Amino acid sequence: MHAAYVGDNIRVRELLDHGENVNQADRGWTPLLVALGQEHVETARLLIERGADVQARTPTGQTTLALAAYRGHMMLCRMLVERGVPLDAADTALNVTALHAASAMDREAVVRYLLDQKAAIDLPDAIGRTPLMEASFYGNTAIARLLLEHGANVNVQDQNGGTPLIMAAVNNHTETVETLLDAGAQVDRPDVHGFTPLLVSATKGYLQPAQLLARRGADLHRHGDKGETALSLAQRSNNAAFVAWLREAGLTE
Repeated sequence: MHAAYVGDNIRVRELLDHGENVNQADRGWTPLLVALGQEHVETARLLIERGADVQARTPTGQTTLALAAYRGHMMLCRMLVERGVPLDAADTALNVTALHAASAMDREAVVRYLLDQKAAIDLPDAIGRTPLMEASFYGNTAIARLLLEHGANVNVQDQNGGTPLIMAAVNNHTETVETLLDAGAQVDRPDVHGFTPLLVSATKGYLQPAQLLARRGADLHRHGDKGETALSLAQRSNNAAFVAWLREAGLTE
């Protein structure tokens, strides 16, 4: 186990040659899971080639494929899929798949491979977030574009009513906002609290995505379920430029 942890390939090979169990687990972690977690690519490849259980999971239920996808190790992803790791297997804690992980971490080559292998594109995690939502939340525009090209639902909502557009707007990812709008995102679709993408931009004082949303038809006069307006939210965010822009647009309350 220690040899896998430090990536000592010579020692790993020696131990296996002398009959060491390639799948000997320590507190739920097999040598392969450890090597993947520590990003020892060659060690992981060696263990796979020597018969490591590719179906093993971490104590929180992460698959070997999800670990490799999270780190962006394309070669390992291919090896694991070819040896039968299910593309859409999710962890037991958050229901996150390899495609979720790769989308969140901006691993374009891995996302492309998983999509080419027909990974489920709109599978939700435990709180209803899809891979497109992950890409949008982190501003991974190229990943978002790739997912959309493969048919991802641009207007999907999570358990809180959040959409990919809301997630991009609330994190100031203007380029991603534009990509989603170009793909047909509903500009004023609210979450469960009545907050539209423009309103969530106002909560943070993010002017650029708000101005883009307005140019694309967002209603500046919409309000949240408790009466929150774009102007009141912008004032709370202490962004003078945002407040000035709204006043110039005719908002007074």
